[in-house]
Order: sequence, then structure tokens, then C-alpha cells
Amino acid sequence: MTATTMPPVERFRRRPTTVDTMLWDGTPARAQQIRAWVGDHRFWLDDATPTASVWNDQEHEWFPVPVGHRVVRGVLGEFYAVSPDAIQATYRRTLVGALVALLRRIFGGKP
Repeated sequence: MTATTMPPVERFRRRPTTVDTMLWDGTPARAQQIRAWVGDHRFWLDDATPTASVWNDQEHEWFPVPVGHRVVRGVLGEFYAVSPDAIQATYRRTLVGALVALLRRIFGGKP
């Protein structure tokens, strides 16, 4: 495409949104928790590998969830995985999320 036929570039800023996430740590206990949250049919784990998969209804495909990544429920209700680096660069923990994390540290993961 030449400069005269190329459509104009438009710039957008991401809207501030709040999303729910759950850390995939590779354990059977966490697999049960994620299944309960996303639905049994949307979370798959092969026992031979710690990488799980989550079904994305918007894209109609399975997304890999490596250990250490977070399963995110997007604004349209879809689920996908986000790396720790992307979480740190893109999201900030909400006040409620920070309080829950602090209580878990104090009480050994109970709340």
C-alpha cells in the first residue's frame, strides 16, 4: 500500500477496567478451584504437563495456561491466560484484592 491508499492510523487508549484473576500454580487443588470458577468444561489439564488450558468463548479455542500465569475473566466474560510480566505492566491490584492478599499472608492462605 502506498501512503495515499493506506487508511489513517487511529490511536486508542485502553479503558480502565477491573478483571478477576486466579493464579495457576500447577497444583491439583488450584486446578479444582479454577474449574469451579470457570466451569468444568472450560479448564483442561493433562497430567503429563503442568501447562493447563482454558477455553475462550470469544475466540472459540483453547488457550494454554503455563504455571505462574493468571487465568483472567475479561470484560465480556471470556477466559484467557496472562503472563506475570503482562499483569505487572498492565494491571494494578484493587484495594479489595490487596486486602485479601494481605489476609492470606497473615492467616496462611485461609481467606
